[in-house]
Amino acid sequence: MAQGLRDHYGRGIAIVGQDVIRRDVLREHDTPRGGNIAMLGSIAREALDAGFHVVLEGILYADRYSHMVTSLVRDHRGSSHCYYLDVPLEATLVRHASKADAAYLEHVTDTHLTSWYRELDLLPGGLETVIPTDSTLRDTIARILRETGLACDSPVPPPRCTSSQGDAVNPPVLMSDPRVAAVPVHECGEPLVDVRDHGFRVDPVSKIPWVRSPTSARVSWPA
Repeated sequence: MAQGLRDHYGRGIAIVGQDVIRRDVLREHDTPRGGNIAMLGSIAREALDAGFHVVLEGILYADRYSHMVTSLVRDHRGSSHCYYLDVPLEATLVRHASKADAAYLEHVTDTHLTSWYRELDLLPGGLETVIPTDSTLRDTIARILRETGLACDSPVPPPRCTSSQGDAVNPPVLMSDPRVAAVPVHECGEPLVDVRDHGFRVDPVSKIPWVRSPTSARVSWPA
């Protein structure tokens, strides 16, 4: 599904895969104190700060990964959407048996899958939308694109790196940029401050020198 979202949207989506970090990068077992948990959260945050949409995907047991996931949702100033693919154990075993890799099937047996399986292992607080078993891959991707707004969003090229001298290769993003205007705004009640009093230059197009103080001046975009 993650790859399907990227195939539709194009560049600008970062896929942060639990299996990639846990198995390929760290080569560790999935444990409650696994190093991959914090690393997944850090990578997702860095990608968001760099201007990417982020798809965090994997078998994320609620008792191990809920704090990391809920913290990401809490801290992200854009919109966040969580989905849980509900596949019964019987359907899981059937899908597993249909794989063409005989060596993998011998290594990962039905007994393994049964021991790993958890029914409706949902995050606390009702964060997740449950995708039913009968939802096809195409329908699931279309639903996520529609509900997240990615179906009608214009793909944004990922930001370019800076030069070794620290000068930006690409121009800065201004407050008048449509991508900034698209960030959802929620009233937080914090006082307004004039950024010109703190050494900031004001975009001559927008001419808006006011920001919230102190924490809401931080913006992560896009969603």
